[in-house]
Amino acid sequence: MNTHIAFPVNLPASWHQPSALNVPDPCLKDWLLNSGSLTERLQAHSRRFALRVIGQQASPLSEEEVAHMALAKASVPSLNTLESKAWQVREVVLYGDDSPWVFARSILPEGLCETALSGLGEKPLGQLIFNNNAYQRSSFEISQLPASHPLLTSLGLSSSYPLWARRSRFFLNSFSMSVAEVFLPGAPAYKYMEPVT
Repeated sequence: MNTHIAFPVNLPASWHQPSALNVPDPCLKDWLLNSGSLTERLQAHSRRFALRVIGQQASPLSEEEVAHMALAKASVPSLNTLESKAWQVREVVLYGDDSPWVFARSILPEGLCETALSGLGEKPLGQLIFNNNAYQRSSFEISQLPASHPLLTSLGLSSSYPLWARRSRFFLNSFSMSVAEVFLPGAPAYKYMEPVT
């Protein structure tokens, strides 16, 4: 994996309801749709867990991400602008036993970064979210990324099979954030996956 990863990595993807895609393995499907803390689950599957922050700062969103965040606009009064300055993008890689297991791209409202998430730093976002019962989570969307996806090139990785990702929103009071997570090659989610020949 690259020692230097340029921020932002970005995550171009086509997102779907889980019923619209055929997830090829029950183990993988469980990892994609499990609503518990992914951080805690990865920690339970590894002797050494680590998080690397690629970057966190105001950054333009893709058109698809703008549309995704706008879906909550009508019901969340604070979402009255979708300019990049209103958001921070946070990208991290989660490691298990020194192997990159998950790439996560989160879209965080600036107001939340200045309050509830102000001390995030090198801590996993999930650690703060799942220790606060005030956060509410939406249902998942999922995506299948080809083995040639530019994310892998950016991270300096390769794969013999397509990668899978999931995305959901979290709500806290008048704030909404989006968290997308890609299971990287070698992640325990692919334990029973067969390489594509």
